[in-house]
Amino acid sequence: MFNLATTYYNGDGVSIDDQQAYAWVLAAGDAGYPTISEALSHIQISAPDVARAQIKLGLMYASQDLPPNPSATLKWLLEPAKQGNPQAQTGLGAMYLANNGGRSASPEGLAWCKKAIKKKFPPAFFCMGLAYEKGLATTRDLKSAVKWYRKAAELGNGDAMAKLGDMYRRGEGVPEDDVQAAKWLMLADSCHVVTGSESLKLASARLNDHQLAAAEKMALKSRPCTLASDTFLGNARKH
Repeated sequence: MFNLATTYYNGDGVSIDDQQAYAWVLAAGDAGYPTISEALSHIQISAPDVARAQIKLGLMYASQDLPPNPSATLKWLLEPAKQGNPQAQTGLGAMYLANNGGRSASPEGLAWCKKAIKKKFPPAFFCMGLAYEKGLATTRDLKSAVKWYRKAAELGNGDAMAKLGDMYRRGEGVPEDDVQAAKWLMLADSCHVVTGSESLKLASARLNDHQLAAAEKMALKSRPCTLASDTFLGNARKH
């Protein structure tokens, strides 16, 4: 972990990123390294950037960047979440919805995602869609999943675009519609969502030239993708 911190601090093969370096030093401290105070003293960043680095670390635990660690996630995300940071709130939501270490999904996850929704944070809408699609801490309801995915997609969330496209392609929660499926999957593909690219090939193969042109036209009129995959929802997404 110290090696990664040094890599980002010095810009060895990557862009210099003091926030990322700070986050990796904190992660080393969580892992039991005893000398992080000295390392942190060498990274000169502002108090707001320190807070962002702490949130970044919490999200790394909530995602697949580090082994799932609910206590560490709480340690770094709870306070900023209480202060209203929607990114931290959604990260906590993802943690509570994920089934890590045999722990069942908790309704507290939905509560945190709903707080972030009030800030119009797109991944929080995706979080709600995922909960309803998978039945995480709530009854499985594909129509509700579509509703939340649509809200997230309309805000430019790439993962939600891919989910919505797949649900149209399979007729889950909405009538099957290959043109709508292709439209949303084209938008997801423009956001470099891998699952969107794979599903787009399947959906496009079922369209004639006229239908494909219609899907492309609708995609051009829609809000483009502005947010890439929300990796901090990774552990919840697997269930």
